[in-house]
Amino acid sequence: LNRHFLRDRCVVLLSRRVHRMWKETGNCRIAVSSWPHRTIYRLAPPEIRRCAQGVEYYLVCVARRVIADQCGAPRFTTGYEIDPEKVSFTREHVKLILQHQLLSLFYPYVLSVSGRYGKMLKLHRALHLDQMRRLLQACIDVCALFDRHQIPYAVIKGLSVSVCAYGDPMARESSDIDYLILERDAQRAHQLLYEAGFVNYDEERKHFTVPAPQEHYPTHYVPYKIPDADICVELHSAQHIEPAYTEALLGRGTVISVQGHAISVLNETDSF
Repeated sequence: LNRHFLRDRCVVLLSRRVHRMWKETGNCRIAVSSWPHRTIYRLAPPEIRRCAQGVEYYLVCVARRVIADQCGAPRFTTGYEIDPEKVSFTREHVKLILQHQLLSLFYPYVLSVSGRYGKMLKLHRALHLDQMRRLLQACIDVCALFDRHQIPYAVIKGLSVSVCAYGDPMARESSDIDYLILERDAQRAHQLLYEAGFVNYDEERKHFTVPAPQEHYPTHYVPYKIPDADICVELHSAQHIEPAYTEALLGRGTVISVQGHAISVLNETDSF
C-alpha cells in the first residue's frame, strides 16, 4: 500500500466496476451487494486482491476526512451538531442519503439544515418506519417459528446490529432479515418458511418454489419472499464464507428482548 500508484489503480478498478453495475441496473443495492463484490474479487489480478482490504481502509479514511471537513466535527462527538453555515443542503444530499440507506441515522442531524427538503425527508422517514415495523414483526414471527421447531439460528446484520449497536430496531435501514443457520438445518428451515407463506425469489425467475434450498452464492441461499408483501428473508450457512465455524458462532450467541420477544443474535465480538 505504500506503492501509491498500485493503491490508486485498485481504487480506480474497483470503483469503475461498481459504478458500471450501478449504471446498468440503476440499483445501488445491487451495485454494492456481496455477490458483485465477490465476482470482482475473484476476477481481479492477484496484486489487486492482495490490496483489496487496504484500499477499503484507505477509502474509509478519505470519507472520514471529508465528513470532518464538511461538518466541523466527528460523527460521535458529544453534543455534536451540523453547522448550517458549513453545509449547503441540496437535492443531491437527499439522493445520497436515500441511496445509501442512511436516513434513519442522519435524520436527527440533517433535518434542521434540510430547508425546503425537510418535507421530503419526513415522508421518506415515515415510509421507512412503516417498512421496518413490518420487517420487525416478520423477524419476530420467523424467530418464534425456528424456536418452536428447535432450529438454532442467529439474526445477523440489519436488525440485530440496529438493536445491539444503536438500541433501536428502527435505526438501521434494512430491506431483508438475515438468519445464520447450520447447513444441516437448511432443508427444515426451507420447508418451514414455505409453510409460513414464503416462496423463493430472484430477479430472473421472480417468485418460484423448489423442493430444496438453492445456493445464491456460497453459504448464501436464494432469498425467500411473501408474494405481494415487501418482506424478504435470507438464510446463510456461514457468517462469512466458512460454514465450519457456524456451530461455534451459534453456540456463543445470546438472546435479546425486542419489544418483549426473544430473538437470538451473535455475541458482540462475533457480530462486529
